[in-house]
Amino acid sequence: MQREDEFIDRRDLFLARTPTDLQQYRKDIHAQLEANSEWRKAARAKSGIFKRYVEELIPFSHFCSWKYADRADVWCRLVDGTVGGDCIVVEGEPPQEHCVEITWPIDGKWDARQRQLVNETGCSEVEVWDIDDVTLQSAAVTRVIEAAKKKARRDYRAPGGSTLIFVLDMTLFWSDFPQHRDLFARLRQELSHIPMLVDEVLLMTFFGEEVKIFPVPGNRFNVSRLGIAPQRM
Repeated sequence: MQREDEFIDRRDLFLARTPTDLQQYRKDIHAQLEANSEWRKAARAKSGIFKRYVEELIPFSHFCSWKYADRADVWCRLVDGTVGGDCIVVEGEPPQEHCVEITWPIDGKWDARQRQLVNETGCSEVEVWDIDDVTLQSAAVTRVIEAAKKKARRDYRAPGGSTLIFVLDMTLFWSDFPQHRDLFARLRQELSHIPMLVDEVLLMTFFGEEVKIFPVPGNRFNVSRLGIAPQRM
């Protein structure tokens, strides 16, 4: 069995890139995975370095494209380690580091089981539920809210600013179902009521290849880039 680092060079994964180059790097990796079934299975299982590619680089790339577009004076990279956030964006003169933390609350056991089934059989479990049963959707919303409450205990402030991203897989949510729309609206509202020590909070949703980013308003604490003491907004 080939090692994951034979497919993704660790040095490349943590290389600083412009938003445009980072997006292209993500697309190149995706195209290579589509062409190699064994590596595709490893990525789906989040094996080894693929875990950071799936859970961090993919959403980080979308964030950088959304926030900075095609700017060539911005450098984006994953952090090689666990200290100081998941990712860093360097911009400005003198250069300032904007810290980015990405949180993807999931039911770990269920998620691992579905990924294993797809790798082994080509499909995940088929679940049938009543149209009015929103148990699974409510659980997904609750996981994000509980994760936000935990994040509220930490200080993410940084001189160059900070962003906290919550990622939600929308596979279980159907836009034409009022109950599902109401749950999503409740999630956005409850997130806005949780004060956090961070400049910016975003909710990022994935539905297949479709990605949407929703700024979350609310109580935020900022560190001035001019060195002024933190102020509550």
